Amino acid sequence: MVDMKKIVMATVLALSVGATAFADRYNPYDDMFKTQSVQERRMGVAQCNYLLKDENSAPVGGAVLTYVNWENRQMTATADGQGRVHLEFTQPGFVQLVSVKIGGVEYRVIGDDLSDDISYKDVGKGKVEYYVLQRNSANRAMYVFDAD
Repeated sequence: MVDMKKIVMATVLALSVGATAFADRYNPYDDMFKTQSVQERRMGVAQCNYLLKDENSAPVGGAVLTYVNWENRQMTATADGQGRVHLEFTQPGFVQLVSVKIGGVEYRVIGDDLSDDISYKDVGKGKVEYYVLQRNSANRAMYVFDAD
């Protein structure tokens, strides 16, 4: 005979594990810049835009974004007053985010969208990408979200 109590417990456990896995996928910035990314297209120039924000979604100007390029060289770029780092590519390229330094404190970058490959096709079409990096001071991390 089947024990209903065990079946119910197994179902509850499976649902709670699944809910926890999907909670990590929440993206508060999903499609926020979808229209803007289409409007900013320029044939022959691919763009990657990184918007750096604090815990309250306020822009973090002057922060330094560290990334690795296709030559495996570590590069840095400083955010403007609106917390935006803008990278342009007229040739294929690669960007892998490493860290963000804000006021002397370094935050590691975490998320599914840590890297972006720019192909000849992307350059030709004028692909524009937007990402939001939001700070979490408690974990000394910046979470990256795809925003287009």
